[in-house]
Amino acid sequence: MRIEFILPLILCLAPLLAVCAVLVYRHKQTKARYQTLIYLADKGMDLPAQLMTEPQVVFCERRRGITLVSIGVGIILMFLVLPIEFDSGHQIGELWGFGILPLISGCGYLLSWWLNRRDAELAR
Repeated sequence: MRIEFILPLILCLAPLLAVCAVLVYRHKQTKARYQTLIYLADKGMDLPAQLMTEPQVVFCERRRGITLVSIGVGIILMFLVLPIEFDSGHQIGELWGFGILPLISGCGYLLSWWLNRRDAELAR
């Protein structure tokens, strides 16, 4: 298979694989929690309230923003630095625009974090 087909395939499948990995991890975590509840119930022990409810994920806009900005800058730099050239004469560095979406999304998260923090300070 030629590189013109492999690179776009990898770029398209990477996010899908990341989402699948997160879903599998959460499924295994939930399954383990329920198995623990069943084990404790079979032993006749009191069930802890922490295991009875789903864990709440803390939403942190600053962390997500910094991560997305870093990913966007990394993708842009990766494409600009790679010396691969296609048969048509185009270079892979022309694909640097793929990094703009996570970069701008990260900037949006950082702006939202900053505005929420500022509003909370003004409300005091």
